[in-house]
Amino acid sequence: MTRVMHLHCQLRSIKKASLSMPVYTMQVKEICDLLVSCGNLVLSIEQITKILNGLRPEYDPFVVVISTIHDSYTADGAVSNLVVSSLEFQIRCVIQSVLTLLGW
Repeated sequence: MTRVMHLHCQLRSIKKASLSMPVYTMQVKEICDLLVSCGNLVLSIEQITKILNGLRPEYDPFVVVISTIHDSYTADGAVSNLVVSSLEFQIRCVIQSVLTLLGW
C-alpha cells in the first residue's frame, strides 16, 4: 500500500519543467506502468490528463486540441503528438533566436 501511495504522489507531482518531452512522457508512463504492476487500474485518459496537466503554458493550444478530441486519442497517440509539437516549438525558438541575432 505504501508503494502505491508513493507512486500516486509521484504521478501527481511530476511536471515537464525543463525535461524533454520524450523524457517527461516516459517518466509518466513508467509510473503508470508501475501502478498497473501493483494491481491498480490506470486508464488511458488518466495518463493523457496527467501528461497534459504537467505541461508548461506554451503547450496550452495543444492541450486544448487534445482535450476536445480526447475520445479518439490513446496515451501513445497523445505522447507522439506532444513529442512532435515539442520539437516544432523548439525549432521555432531556435529560428527566432537566429533571426534576432541577425537583426531580422
